[in-house]
Amino acid sequence: MSTEQNKVTAGRWFFDIIAHGHLAVADEIFAGNHIIHDPHAPPGGWPNGPEGLKMVASVFGGALTIAVILLRQVPLPAMLARQGWIVRLHDARSGIPYGVALAAGAFFLLPSTEIFRVAAAI
Repeated sequence: MSTEQNKVTAGRWFFDIIAHGHLAVADEIFAGNHIIHDPHAPPGGWPNGPEGLKMVASVFGGALTIAVILLRQVPLPAMLARQGWIVRLHDARSGIPYGVALAAGAFFLLPSTEIFRVAAAI
């Protein structure tokens, strides 16, 4: 794969999957035997292939959403109130970020993972 193709793939991972929540893109850009080499992975690691990448996006998207919801409970510091995007993100009327849907996707995927099967056997 050329450097340019790598850049396109990395861009699709970030913009399509992480930023916009289009998890199906993982099936298009990652091989079925893709291995995630993550030293911070949960015990047993992430599942191989696109499913593992979908789970990573879901878990971190859900965690980010919870953080945003919690931060909305405290007043916005004056220094940050000058940034329009921060004000919109802090405003509870703007809705809940897409991460809740991504977290739900992780729970949908969990039963098909090795770590879930091991935990269920305990």
